Amino acid sequence: MAKSTRSRVVLVTRCFVVRKKKILVMQRAKNDTYLPGKSECPGGKLDPEQTLTNAFVREMLEETGLYVNLVTSHTLIHDEIVTKGKHKRLAYLVFFSVGVIQAGTLHRNDEHDAAKFVNYNKLLKLDLTYESELAATLLKKQICDTMRS
Repeated sequence: MAKSTRSRVVLVTRCFVVRKKKILVMQRAKNDTYLPGKSECPGGKLDPEQTLTNAFVREMLEETGLYVNLVTSHTLIHDEIVTKGKHKRLAYLVFFSVGVIQAGTLHRNDEHDAAKFVNYNKLLKLDLTYESELAATLLKKQICDTMRS
């Protein structure tokens, strides 16, 4: 069998988690090698044989301890070719959604130094990762509509 020439892809799912008119934001650990100290929406990479929805549920539990219901579908926000690190030369696709908390108690894992809820205007003033900042702008209507409901 010939070796596949298809690109391998890194797929990421992230979510604007809304609670009481505020959005959950996580601050990456300052000792992390990838974007240390930056703020972002919770989420992460898909594992083999996972759908975006399966990965979404797993990542929300791992990173936040929360069960989150999707309010919007996953929307492709950002894509690039990775230029360094273990995923170098792979396509990197990031999907965002908006969700609300169904159950659970908020905690953070070792990847993050802090987790907090902020209003939309405060979110935009944080030192966000590029993809979270872009998504906050592109999904503003969906985020704000969810905050009002």
